[in-house]
Amino acid sequence: MPDLLDLSSLRSSGLQPQEVIMAETASPPAAAIHENAAVVSQLVEMGFPADACRRAVHLTQNAGLEAAMAWVMEHMDDPDFATPFPPLDTAGTTAGVSISEENVAMVMSMGFSLEQAQMALRHTDNNVERAVEWIFSHPEGEEAAPSQPPAAAGAAPGQQPHAADAGLSDGAPR
Repeated sequence: MPDLLDLSSLRSSGLQPQEVIMAETASPPAAAIHENAAVVSQLVEMGFPADACRRAVHLTQNAGLEAAMAWVMEHMDDPDFATPFPPLDTAGTTAGVSISEENVAMVMSMGFSLEQAQMALRHTDNNVERAVEWIFSHPEGEEAAPSQPPAAAGAAPGQQPHAADAGLSDGAPR
């Protein structure tokens, strides 16, 4: 094995006469897949929930009745099988991030609820590792408006509660 490897013969000599410079434009966004209404209606006639049928047709990218039916059969036991489709965010609008069903399942397999998994994946652009970190850093879910900290139970009026006792209570007052 030589000590030095000479790659100079592989170096480019510039633009060749038959080559064309490609434009440096961003690739167009992926087009939304529109569900085939005929396939959705056939699945609904078989007795499946309409939202689940729409999700099946969408996630199989309109591959046909057989592919959508296979997806339905494979995912019937999913906790979010018949939830509204497309998923709604907490404000009631369509979520901007497309959440992968596989990623939701992975986060849920770690012991988190469906709502936690979907919220975390939406906030982390469908990244599983970051979603788990988001759940741990937001144990109450989405942050609400800041509020006043609760007064310590048993503190006399005008007396400052001890910092370690802030927000703690022994139960109902006696």
